[in-house]
Amino acid sequence: MYAASDNISPQFSGNSFFVDGNDHNLFGSRVAGTGAKPGISTRNDTATNDTVSALNGSQMNNIQGLGYSASPAKPSVMTTSGPSIDDLNQMIDDLLTKPHVDWTSNRINAGDALGTIGSPQITYLTQTDVTVKATANGNASGAGILVANGSLTINGTFDFVGWIIVRGSTTISTTTNSDGMTLVGTANILGSLWTGDFNIKIGGNANVLYSSAAMQLAGGSGGGGSAPASMIVTSYQEVY
Repeated sequence: MYAASDNISPQFSGNSFFVDGNDHNLFGSRVAGTGAKPGISTRNDTATNDTVSALNGSQMNNIQGLGYSASPAKPSVMTTSGPSIDDLNQMIDDLLTKPHVDWTSNRINAGDALGTIGSPQITYLTQTDVTVKATANGNASGAGILVANGSLTINGTFDFVGWIIVRGSTTISTTTNSDGMTLVGTANILGSLWTGDFNIKIGGNANVLYSSAAMQLAGGSGGGGSAPASMIVTSYQEVY
């Protein structure tokens, strides 16, 4: 997960989420002998400290990857000084010049497919706030590159392989809708999640697993050459 904002407000609720910067294959299994990435990358030390501070003692081992330690507890959260908000917006603009699918609804429902592993695509969520409403009885899925114009809320079950870029906030939560049905957000993201406004709230079941294979798959979307090169960690510091 990468936060492009200089100022972030992460919130982690419960203990049913897992972010792992170790490399995984397209089946979600860890690939042995490959270099790990930070589970969460930020642009500055203040953002890194704020992210670590938002985790309680039982949540520290939920963020694994480069620099992770179980004892003493140290989550994999690092300053990498990656792309800025302006860089991210330019990246999105460049992606949208490629062949893509405009998703004009503010909902993603059970059974909706935003690309497949066999046919990945660039999907652009045009609305300023899109909510995944799929349930365990019918998942939503996608593969390739998913670009959210605004915020993305996952209140249902969503499986995605590739690269997700969110201009606004990202929420994976448990909520009760107007008809009284309780929806538990379950996100299984294999690849990478980048967000501009890192006001990410995780209160449901979220698994974000880095996968170089999934990012290569994303690179084949929209005619190829779409996925970013891996960020290189040039330095880091331990945060307690």
